[in-house]
Amino acid sequence: MGKKLASGIFAGLLGAGLYAAYQKLDEDKKNRMKKNLREKSDELRDRAVDYAFYANDAMSDFKDVLKDEMDQAKGNVKDASSKFSEKAKTFTDNQQETEDGNAEKSKMTLLLMRPKLLKIQESQVPMMI
Repeated sequence: MGKKLASGIFAGLLGAGLYAAYQKLDEDKKNRMKKNLREKSDELRDRAVDYAFYANDAMSDFKDVLKDEMDQAKGNVKDASSKFSEKAKTFTDNQQETEDGNAEKSKMTLLLMRPKLLKIQESQVPMMI
């Protein structure tokens, strides 16, 4: 508590001393001091506005880059998906053709073997007289 009180008293005395020194200045020096203070505050305000614009531009650029990267990633996923579905369709079609071809071969085999099968069956059937 004592340090805070001592700091407050010191700040009050310093402020009072500066005000007294300012009051003793002639009008020309007071006006120059006011002008300098106004110029410095304007520069500080302009710099703050510039940094705000820089930050806004940087954020806008970041959003654009992020959007472009996301669009590119979506395109890559769509390409991969379409390639995968195309390969899956081709595989399914090939499987169907193989099954159809095997079924056709089986039918052809049965048709070609039919005379042999008939002969075997005729020879196995006992003759009835």
